[in-house]
Amino acid sequence: MMKRIIAILICVIFLYSCSGENLYEFKDLTAEDDYIYSVYIYPKNEGQPFSYKIVHYQTNGYNEIISRTMSTSVNNRNQNELYSVKGYRQNGIKFYPEENIGKIYFLLSEVGPYDGYIGYPIFQYITDGEKSVNVGFDFQTNTRVIQEDISEGN
Repeated sequence: MMKRIIAILICVIFLYSCSGENLYEFKDLTAEDDYIYSVYIYPKNEGQPFSYKIVHYQTNGYNEIISRTMSTSVNNRNQNELYSVKGYRQNGIKFYPEENIGKIYFLLSEVGPYDGYIGYPIFQYITDGEKSVNVGFDFQTNTRVIQEDISEGN
């Protein structure tokens, strides 16, 4: 009898510990609209290599900001990066110029009704490649986020 009570008590404690605050606050984002960040990078001196680092971030279903970092060095005349996000809370692009960056053009657009079709633009932003920049959108407050001269920790 005592073994059963202990086993039940252990199960109750285990189930209680699994019921953390995030377990019931998960939001399924499949119903949220899809958006595309297009980032067009142009070198200061065409024909010369250029490099940069991009951190793409967005809010997940647990209301946590998740991010992915990518560093790139290219010899092209320009470079185009595309990132998809859900229209939920905060998301954006942090751009860190490293070498020979002239202009950066950011565009946030809805995903259109057909594959490969970029729909209505939400906003655009153009800046020179001298400073690091955070360009994003907060779907909760319906405001765009633009911060220049950010550090790598921001």
